[in-house]
Amino acid sequence: AESWRQSEARFRAVFDQAEVGMGLRDIGRRDEPWLQVNRRLCEFVGYGEHELLQLPATVINVPEDDGFAADRDALMARGEVTTYSREKQYLRKDGSRVWGHLTVTVLHYPDGRPAQALSIVQDINDRKLAEAAVRESGERLRILTEHTTEGLALYDRNERLVFFNEPYRRMQEVPELEAGWTFDRIIRARAALLFARGEIDDVESFVRERRLHHQIPGEPTERRRSDNGYHLIRKARAPGGEVVVSYVDVTELKSREADLRASEGRFRTIFEHAGLGITLRPSGDRRQPWIDVNEKFCAMTGYSRDELLGMTTAQITMESDSRQADANSEQLARGEIGSYAREKRILRKDGST
Repeated sequence: AESWRQSEARFRAVFDQAEVGMGLRDIGRRDEPWLQVNRRLCEFVGYGEHELLQLPATVINVPEDDGFAADRDALMARGEVTTYSREKQYLRKDGSRVWGHLTVTVLHYPDGRPAQALSIVQDINDRKLAEAAVRESGERLRILTEHTTEGLALYDRNERLVFFNEPYRRMQEVPELEAGWTFDRIIRARAALLFARGEIDDVESFVRERRLHHQIPGEPTERRRSDNGYHLIRKARAPGGEVVVSYVDVTELKSREADLRASEGRFRTIFEHAGLGITLRPSGDRRQPWIDVNEKFCAMTGYSRDELLGMTTAQITMESDSRQADANSEQLARGEIGSYAREKRILRKDGST
């Protein structure tokens, strides 16, 4: 008897002081109140101890768990199961749900018959919420990366590929690419392909150059593709040592830049070699300095280009022409006219017109 009392006292001490929730109930009587509950279980579900001991043990179970819990209780009552564990949600007094890790163990009578079920509940709510947040963030990232044309990849500090999207795979031209590949393996597969197509002559030089750029990310680089398209490649090292890589197809942008340069070149040719004077100035105010003038206009006015770029059209306009010139300039600024033409006199540097 003394040994039993000592054992019971030890059990009670552990039960009451445990930092996990604990509850004791009769097996096969799930709808009856708990026999014992500790402080931590009460805090976890938001009930006072006296309050919880007056309620059925099932009051803290979520409805969708009832079937599973009843089956397990029946198995324990028949002695077919002595313990089980699972992660599950619990209903708090305020109606909210919290996650716990439940372990149920059967306590037996001296003759070996199942007597009571000891439930041990560890609070894992913060971990489950964090996992859900990570999953949600990962899903947002997946949606974002699947619907962009930009090639994106992440390498860990050991240069292993941990994430990439489909455009990145296509841009590497390595169909069998998988997470876990090292950067060296990827770039060698790429080098072998380029060498086979005759696009590079030295595999090792190619690998060394790419590896250096990967290990010491610098300014974005442009690379020409075999189809004469272009990629803009950006690499950045994260605080944890990871390398973030993006490949952007800039072929259309490069084409537009080339068209713009060609257009600018044609304009400059006409501007410089036309047989008439041409000037550029802000459209809204004829008293602002010229932006540019050509050599023919310099010859017409007797001024050098440097002198004219510090002057305005108003300075070489006769006073009698100023009112009409102001009116035309204001109409241009308001968008009322796109152009105008008229004959006018110009004041030359030597005072003649």
